[in-house]
Amino acid sequence: MTRWPTRRPERRPTPPGPAAARVRSARSRLAAWVTVLTAAAVLPVGLATVVAPPAAAATAATDFTMPAGGVARIALTPDGSAYNTNANANTVSRVTDDGVVTDVVASVGSMPMGIVATADGTVYSAQYLGKTIAKIDPDGHVTPAWVSLPYNGYSLAIDPDGNLYTANPGGQNVSKVAPDGTVTANWGPVGAQAVFLAVDPLGGVVTANSNGSLTRLDASGAATVLRGATGAMSVGVAAGPDGTAYVVDPNGTITRISHAGVVSPAWATVPRAPGGIAVDGDGDVYVSLASPGAIAKISPDGTVNASWALLTPTLQPGWVAVNAAGTRLWTAGLNTIGITRVVEYLPPAAVGSLAVTGQDAALAVSFTAPASDGGSVVTGYEVSTDGGTTWAAVSPTTAGGRLTAVLTATSAGNALVNGTTYDVVVRALNAAGTGAASATVAATPATTPGAVGALAVTGRDAALELVFDAPVSTGGSPVTGYQVSTDGGTTWAAVTTAVAGGRLTATVSTASDGSALVNGVSYDVVVRALNAAGTGAASATVAATPATTPGAVGALAVTGRDAALELVFDAPASDGGSVVTGYQVSTDGGTTWAAVSPTTAGGRLTVTLSTGSAGGALVNGTSYDVVVRAVNALGAGAVSGTVAAAPVAPPVTPPGPPTAVAVVPGDGQAAVSWAPPAVDGGAPVSEYTVVASPEVGGSGLAAGVGVARVGVAGGTGPRVMRAMAVAVAVAPGDRSCTTSGTSCTVTGLTNGMSYRFAVTATNSAGTSAPTAFAAAVVPLAAAGGPAGGPAPAVPAAEPPAPTPAPTTAVPAAPPATGTAATTPAGPRAAAAATGTGGATAQRPAGEPAAGRPTESLAYTGFPVLVALLVGALLLAGGGLALAAGRRRSASPAAD
Repeated sequence: MTRWPTRRPERRPTPPGPAAARVRSARSRLAAWVTVLTAAAVLPVGLATVVAPPAAAATAATDFTMPAGGVARIALTPDGSAYNTNANANTVSRVTDDGVVTDVVASVGSMPMGIVATADGTVYSAQYLGKTIAKIDPDGHVTPAWVSLPYNGYSLAIDPDGNLYTANPGGQNVSKVAPDGTVTANWGPVGAQAVFLAVDPLGGVVTANSNGSLTRLDASGAATVLRGATGAMSVGVAAGPDGTAYVVDPNGTITRISHAGVVSPAWATVPRAPGGIAVDGDGDVYVSLASPGAIAKISPDGTVNASWALLTPTLQPGWVAVNAAGTRLWTAGLNTIGITRVVEYLPPAAVGSLAVTGQDAALAVSFTAPASDGGSVVTGYEVSTDGGTTWAAVSPTTAGGRLTAVLTATSAGNALVNGTTYDVVVRALNAAGTGAASATVAATPATTPGAVGALAVTGRDAALELVFDAPVSTGGSPVTGYQVSTDGGTTWAAVTTAVAGGRLTATVSTASDGSALVNGVSYDVVVRALNAAGTGAASATVAATPATTPGAVGALAVTGRDAALELVFDAPASDGGSVVTGYQVSTDGGTTWAAVSPTTAGGRLTVTLSTGSAGGALVNGTSYDVVVRAVNALGAGAVSGTVAAAPVAPPVTPPGPPTAVAVVPGDGQAAVSWAPPAVDGGAPVSEYTVVASPEVGGSGLAAGVGVARVGVAGGTGPRVMRAMAVAVAVAPGDRSCTTSGTSCTVTGLTNGMSYRFAVTATNSAGTSAPTAFAAAVVPLAAAGGPAGGPAPAVPAAEPPAPTPAPTTAVPAAPPATGTAATTPAGPRAAAAATGTGGATAQRPAGEPAAGRPTESLAYTGFPVLVALLVGALLLAGGGLALAAGRRRSASPAAD
């Protein structure tokens, strides 16, 4: 349910005081008798909850939220729109009949109250505090102060001639405004505060006054008191088309006043507190009721339907406006800032496009739903087979956007009879009752055969094969034959049928127009049965094409692969009139066949076989007789020429190099691991060989290129000098290991010497290229290790000068003998030599062994002597320079 913001209930006016007092207290005095909206929040404007009526009701109510000013009065225009004044917002709003809300149609003077509309759509509103009447033209043009009033205008009414009348509580009279805007201020003295008024369309005005009295003003404005003061002001007054006025009092009683002035007190009574009253063009009276919210409808004879429309239960409806037809009613909530539209249900319109087809002892009825459901959902349909005299319920189904039903009995309950004509009428129903009847359609249950069933047509070579079922209904007369059409029913020809498996079959080689059927041409085939009454209904159309099997595939070529055959061929030049659905291959010259799924490459079809058509695997070196054929819906096509071919094993090559080599150094050894090659060359790897080569040069140099360090004593501490010895021969110091696995340990390595490692793989075709050298590693003796133990420590630097980078002792190689000791290892040989006297080579502390020049002197032959001589010269020169260097520099050079 919609929750509305609340507002304070209205009270009734008191006589005005002096002018100054009226100005100072206008709104406080007005609050005594007009609703003052106090809600600060504004609900979103738009369609709100629809309150569904009970099944027996004929109305539906829809709530709309309006601007913050709330709704004071309502007027309806001919297009069904509801215009309403918003007292606190000083505006006029509108809600169209289809629910579109316009917050502000016009901004008018202070506190608009009464509002009326003319037959051409012009709207007038009376501003209570502004003392003006605003005019809103049908085109939307607004004149906020069209005329000025001498008094505070409250209620507003209009007569058939376009004269406006406004009740002036302060002036205790009624003012009249002519269509040209001429104001007659005191047109009708009332003698009491006139609060509500209604125009008698036959002439005159009836007012309901604040003291409960009722006054009638004739066409000249002369007053006649219809009822004296009761002390309780009426809730509202409204007049019907015959001049009868109705006044509703707070106690729920309704007083009826005829045009002649006859008063009928308590003519009708409503059960709850009323809020407003209106009369439609038929003289039906509508009264809004509170707690719970509802609209009561009183017929001209005084019969009260207190639940004609059920509203939101919490709604306290006030002012009411209704259109002349009584199909649209609008009411404003006294406790909300909303407006509610009530739609009266009407019976549905007539169904459309009724068609009736005779069947065997039945009638097939087809129609469209009513263009209008009358505002209430259609709940069912009724059919009459006697032109509307009797009716029976029918339950149609929807097919192709139409409603269909098959009748087997008359609306009077009797079975339909073949050959009898029936006058068929259909109507819809809703909550308001039965709708208008459709036009009458005369129809006769069919006596000709029904349509043949389940027609299937298969293309053959220049022919069509038909299979179908006999019609379910013979029409009461035996079927005497069948006709076929190959052009969708334009021409027909007799066809001879046979029975096979309980179905009818026929083969057609000639079209129904007499021409020969052609392969590849599509025909629209229709079949119908005949009996003594004539031709029956045509079957559904089935499109079919005569066809034969495909032609032979073209240019077959077969190439031997490893335990496989690769086929390449062209699609057949003719598909026989039916699309090729697949291919078959035979590897034994056509004795056995197997389906294949070729792909297209370069405009040709290609497929690779690894299995023979008989099911066995293809064998290298075995010749196979290969033939191919295409298949379509008609079967297998012609066979290609035979091509003999044998699978061929590929050659074996050496493997690729191993991958992911990893080396972990140890004491005189290194553990090497790797991953198999990415390519095995077509044969399994039988062994792997690891070669460890001493690194005797700078970073990244292979064996045979060496860099030596020697320790030199001089000055107050050791100095490190470097001597480069470049050898051109391969040093005979390599070590290796061989394995069939993916790891092995190379032993016999010299601790302190830097080695690089390479791995090769071997298969039946040969040995791979070696891997790239792994990062250099240096085997190291464990603490307290073998032979000689750690080298003697080098004295620390002397204190006067800044301390150079500390050095770390590395075990030196064995004493030099002038020749290298050689140990064969795999395909290479490595040589290791040391400097004279077994001196300990020095390197700065923390410097890694890998990537630095070797810490031992590694050399062979003459290059070694050259390196020693160069080193001696450098040592002598370095000793002379050290003393001077100390004096010049706080940090001695390391190199």
